[in-house]
Amino acid sequence: MVSFRRIILAMAVLALCVGVASAQVQVGTPGASIGGQVQCTVLPSSTPALRAEGMTELLGDIVLSCTGGSPLVAGAAVNTANIVVTLGQVPVTSRILGNGGSEALLLIDDPGNPVDQGPGTLLPQVPCSNVVGSTATVNACTALGFQAAYQAAGNTGAYEACPVASYVTATGVCSSIPNVFQGVIANTYQVVFNGVPILAPATSGYARYFRITNLRANVSTLGGPGLATLATVNAFISISGTNPIGFLSSPSVQLGQVQTGLTGSIRTAANGSPGTIPSLQYLQCVTQGSTPQAGAVLRYQELFATAFKVRNTPTGVANTTGSSITQPIPGQPYAGTESGLEVSIPGSGITTAGLADFGTRLRAVFNNIPAGVSVWVTVSNVTTGTALSSAATVGTGSSLFSFGGVLAGTTPVGTAVLVASETSPDFNGGLALINPSTFLNSGTLGLYNVPVTNGVGEAVWEVVNENPIANDTLDFGVYFSYVANQSTNTPPVGTGTVDMSYAPAPTTTGLPPTFTASAGGVASSTLPIPRFADFGSVPSSNKIITISLCQTTILLPFITNENGLETGISVANTTTDTFGTTPQAGTCAMTFYGDSAGPTTATAPCTAAGSCLGGASIASGKVFAATLTSILGSSFQGYAIITCNFQYAHAFTFISDTHATQIAMGYLGLVFDGGGNIVRGGSAEAMAN
Repeated sequence: MVSFRRIILAMAVLALCVGVASAQVQVGTPGASIGGQVQCTVLPSSTPALRAEGMTELLGDIVLSCTGGSPLVAGAAVNTANIVVTLGQVPVTSRILGNGGSEALLLIDDPGNPVDQGPGTLLPQVPCSNVVGSTATVNACTALGFQAAYQAAGNTGAYEACPVASYVTATGVCSSIPNVFQGVIANTYQVVFNGVPILAPATSGYARYFRITNLRANVSTLGGPGLATLATVNAFISISGTNPIGFLSSPSVQLGQVQTGLTGSIRTAANGSPGTIPSLQYLQCVTQGSTPQAGAVLRYQELFATAFKVRNTPTGVANTTGSSITQPIPGQPYAGTESGLEVSIPGSGITTAGLADFGTRLRAVFNNIPAGVSVWVTVSNVTTGTALSSAATVGTGSSLFSFGGVLAGTTPVGTAVLVASETSPDFNGGLALINPSTFLNSGTLGLYNVPVTNGVGEAVWEVVNENPIANDTLDFGVYFSYVANQSTNTPPVGTGTVDMSYAPAPTTTGLPPTFTASAGGVASSTLPIPRFADFGSVPSSNKIITISLCQTTILLPFITNENGLETGISVANTTTDTFGTTPQAGTCAMTFYGDSAGPTTATAPCTAAGSCLGGASIASGKVFAATLTSILGSSFQGYAIITCNFQYAHAFTFISDTHATQIAMGYLGLVFDGGGNIVRGGSAEAMAN
């Protein structure tokens, strides 16, 4: 069987022939520590799709494939090199660990990779215990791990750098040699791997591989969502060493393509098409259920198949979120997860390098919610395209926290569940969940009452299942409830909005601080991974609820108190009825258009104490009656529009001469039709008596 490494070597040679981006490294000089030349090629990298919103996007790996050279003579020092990776376009955001290094790792010969059965892959991953600073000093673990260990095992001949097939079984030698090195974040755009041993593979047919992985970058600096074309992220590699180590030619390589990852929309409670409701219309005077009533659906859609990611590869059920190492194999495509290559680094201050704090999180930030309005959300996504249950039922929903679990090996279904906050980290085997005893029931899902302070509240869901080969759509239900009290202006009129985005994102007005855009955009030892830039609301229109005054508008097309005539006007508040209508009270204002100069609004005089137009309220079930002269106080002929701040007002008008001896006629005022909040539309009027 042909060795996988031989195939890779052949591919590398072919890549040189066809002009693939490559680099050559001349290691040492003939007759010195290493005889001959070592030729290194930058292999073509994978180019993962990167979310334009991302501040900590995992880039593709950089792989140097090196061949040639001569064995090291006994007692000779091992050459070391500083390998520098520069991201000229975007800041490096790999996590900084407690020992001064980072989660960005360099591995020699892909240790622990069972897919490729070359000699290096049979060895364990042995992290170098010493992180060297920015100077090109020899790493302490290099001498101990290579030359000293080789000689301590009784070997006196030429040292052909381990691992090579004949040394794999050498007791205590190969298995203890450090082959994992941490990168140091040298500056905003640069990672340096200091003191890396450069050993000639020497044996014909074998290559020495240097894999650089767990590079994260803030790609949101390239323009954010709505990029007209795909943007690319490129890396530049340079090398220097304790002895002169030659040069790199054409050292650039592409590590990813940036595109918008998320779009969102606000849909009706029936899960209708977006755009059918600019906002949900509610009336101040009508109680919106003593329990939550279905309001809207928030739809989050990924724009490429790996824009939604779980925390790391599951072990059994596809929605597990354990913190144990489940992604230990170098070079594997863990594209459906937020974590990279997971390696335990002793002394680093964390359990596992490369492990993300949680899966992709989606947030809804509710703003300007009128006081007295309660906002509820489903604790997990509802079936895509399905209408919401009309109302919640009283009772706890602790048994309704459904993860939509899918067994490993089956097609995952996109699922996300409610978590405590944007930044609460997951823990071993579990999510940062909200206490389910606080939920209400809605069909088969729980409802959570979003805390709203000063009109601002937030809900955050974490992806626990996703389909890595198809675009997922996640729908979440939003419910509202409030008790109407128009006399106390509860809830006050106004329009609430919702901003939909990835989470966590920089501080949002009115919410507890998460992190600033400047702090989140560079490498950090304390901020969570992943994190995202805040480019504002995903929907083009983010209105989600409007509280309107309960009003009725009535047209009186002709009124007069001229030429010996008088008009009697009555306005009835008919909100007291046999149909269960909420009794309402409110003022009415009459505006006149006609003989007088310009529109005039009547405010006085009053003919009945406590019930005058423009003054005190007309109580439910009561009727205001007066003459035009007593209302306006002057002669007038024209028409009038009455606006009453309650839901069901009706007017009657009677025109006559003195004592109605020769002329008398009456009519009902015409009500502008438009529901509880009467408005004129852009077409012909709809009116009723």
